[in-house]
Order: sequence, then structure tokens, then C-alpha cells
Amino acid sequence: NNLTGTLPLFSGPLESYNIEFNHLTGHLDLAFLKNLRDFRASNNRFYPPVALSSNMLDTFDISSNMFNCSLEDLITYITESTSPSSLRVLDLSKNQLYGTIPEQLQLIPSIDWLDLSENHLVGSLSFGVQC
Repeated sequence: NNLTGTLPLFSGPLESYNIEFNHLTGHLDLAFLKNLRDFRASNNRFYPPVALSSNMLDTFDISSNMFNCSLEDLITYITESTSPSSLRVLDLSKNQLYGTIPEQLQLIPSIDWLDLSENHLVGSLSFGVQC
């Protein structure tokens, strides 16, 4: 598609929201979507901050956007505004995230897929990974 502008707002019990591959821009304010389970907004021009309120969020894909902030700040936005226990897929790849990989990722115990590739991250993993 070739949609432009800011994030289209919808009311109602929307559970899946896919706006990938457009030219949308602005902050991601999804606080009004309390039933959101699946959010996919890759290949747009969104930037921080992120506001979520769903306690059922399973998939959050904001890859290939314009998130130029520390990974720690972005993970904090996500874990403080939603219940991280339901999140299984987190794709933050191909942004401009910087810094180290924060220990807050441990607050997302149910994660099955984490993609942080093609960012500007440094350091090493400082916490254990269980499989």
C-alpha cells in the first residue's frame, strides 16, 4: 500500500492490526486497543514513544521503522504499558536502536521469537537464557 499520515485510530474490540509496508509516521499510541493481540507495523516511519494497554498482546512487530532510541527505553515502554507475560513474538529489527541488551528482557518470560538484528547494539548478554 501507499498509506500516508499517522496511525489510523479504530474503536471497538480490535484484536489484530496489520498496517505493514506503508508510509505512516508518528508515535505508536495503541492505548485505546485493550483487546489487541497481534500488532504488525513493519516498514513504516513510526518513532517512540510507544503506548500500549493490552494485557493479551501476543505479537508486536515494529521492524523497519525509525525507532532511534536506546533498546532499554523501548523495552521499558513495552513492559510498563502491557502485560509482558503474554508476549511471544517481539520484532524490533532494522531500526536505529542503540545501547546494550537490557536485563528487562527477562520480564518477558513467554517470548518465543526475538529479533534485534540490524540495529546498533553493543556488549554481551548479561543474563541467562533458558530453553
